[in-house]
Amino acid sequence: MEAFIQAERAFLRLSVLVFVFKGQRPVEALSRTQRNAVVTALSSKMSVLAGGPGMGKTSILKTILSILDAEGVKIRFCAPSRNAADRLAEAMGRVAIGVPSLLEFNGANGTFRRNADHPVDCDLILVYESSLLDILFAHRLLAALPSHAAVLFAGDADLPASYGPGNFFLDLIDSQVVPVTKLSVVVQDGPAGWIAKVAHQIRSGEVPQFPSKSDDGNCYFLRVDDEEELPEALKDLLLKRLPDAYRIHGKRDLQLLTFTSCGQTGSRALNELLLRYDLSGLTGGIECFGRFDKGEKVVQVVENRSRGAYTGDIGVVTEIDRKEGELYVRFGERIVCYPFEELDELTQAYAVTVDKARGNEFPGVVIPLSMEQSVMLRRDVLYTAVTRGQKLVVFAGDPEALEAAVKRADGHKRRTGLVERLMRSDPLPA
Repeated sequence: MEAFIQAERAFLRLSVLVFVFKGQRPVEALSRTQRNAVVTALSSKMSVLAGGPGMGKTSILKTILSILDAEGVKIRFCAPSRNAADRLAEAMGRVAIGVPSLLEFNGANGTFRRNADHPVDCDLILVYESSLLDILFAHRLLAALPSHAAVLFAGDADLPASYGPGNFFLDLIDSQVVPVTKLSVVVQDGPAGWIAKVAHQIRSGEVPQFPSKSDDGNCYFLRVDDEEELPEALKDLLLKRLPDAYRIHGKRDLQLLTFTSCGQTGSRALNELLLRYDLSGLTGGIECFGRFDKGEKVVQVVENRSRGAYTGDIGVVTEIDRKEGELYVRFGERIVCYPFEELDELTQAYAVTVDKARGNEFPGVVIPLSMEQSVMLRRDVLYTAVTRGQKLVVFAGDPEALEAAVKRADGHKRRTGLVERLMRSDPLPA
């Protein structure tokens, strides 16, 4: 379409008028790499924007939105998970929905209302957190793309592959059949930039450097030499030290992220510990595949498409109907009903494994580090944990465990065959 063919000209013409932030930061403040990313996205039928936290993805996406709004382009914003879509909506100030909702997926019969015969009504689809997109939904999404429209996949290529089959985002990048912009420099400065700096160091295989006590930062390491004392130290951090120091709500704003579900620093034991100390002010719930009560934070641990609940969705119990044998959970703006006999799909979520936290972000994250978790101490898992924190990240535990996680790379990449198939196909239209 005209807006995409003439994208670079539009970018130059509108750059004086476009503002990236509410603080009136002009588009000229973008780096050369960011400006090139904008032009690439606007002039390509399909493109990829890849980069970690603090590298400027949001600034690029806001600039694209501003330019295309002025050109009258109809954009649909989506993400593989509902929580990721909520974050995209918050960042962009626009409605964003999950990919299943965009495709009008019917979980009861497994059908998609949006397809090649009934495509999505749009000129551009922007997919956020694309590393979470499995091959099945990627196929359905591209099939439902109108012939005139474009698609931009944005995400972090250093995060683990999707819950579902395939490795679509990384395969698309590796195939080199579409334009790819890789952001590699942390542009977020000041105290808030420490999370991005530490994440970048971990990604590069470096043991991270943390701000000193006198520095104003938002990413710290608390050394706990005695492994037996670590659970109590974590409880103290969540219930007292961090809420007092940062004036945040321990239950609502802080999330414990563990490498495993087992062991004394696994998610199961830590959830039991925190519940014993009445973290949520429970008033007497039900015992069914675990304990559940009104106001309790829970996580979906298996995918249930008929219910519209996906692995890693985190919500709050809003009601327990003992007469009907049903429990209700609020996920964002949605209320989902669970019969008591199906509560094995849920578990408490004061502590969750890093794997279940993908697609989510939290105001504050606390990460226990212990050599008892040695099987799962890997760089990609640690990187994922750090990048879930928005305003505060605290490591607590053994420095040896931190170093072990940083030094151990995941050598088991999914082999899908998609890269080879894409490279054998005809080049995608620009």
